[in-house]
Amino acid sequence: MKNIHRLLYIALVLILVTVFTVTRRPLSSDEKRELSTAIAGIESDPERAHDEYIRVSRFGSKDAVPILIQAISKLERPNERGNVICTSAHCIEALERMTRKNFGYDQSAWERWWRGEGSKLPKGYFEPSIPMVWERLTGRVWQR
Repeated sequence: MKNIHRLLYIALVLILVTVFTVTRRPLSSDEKRELSTAIAGIESDPERAHDEYIRVSRFGSKDAVPILIQAISKLERPNERGNVICTSAHCIEALERMTRKNFGYDQSAWERWWRGEGSKLPKGYFEPSIPMVWERLTGRVWQR
């Protein structure tokens, strides 16, 4: 019975989020400026762009995706135990949240996806909505 309640709760939240995102307000000028600054920071120094990756993930941006994909080549990879500095992890998390894909640190897989599918998707696809709520509720990245 507890699982049924959890599923109903998740369904209700997803419905509310869908309704909310359909009528969602556009980014304010301050938010647009913050997003542009974050993207520029990633382009100029991807290894030191810790907060910028978090900002881009929060706002979502189709324009940021190819920049994040290029940043992968400059990031530290996980060591043999799977540990990695959080800046690298934030870049990958931003990509996964915005794209709903999970290619990890495989830059060539990200590039193939971007050329074949990602670049053709509408801008709204990359904005946070249901995937972020799904992740908070389930602890797993949304997979389409």
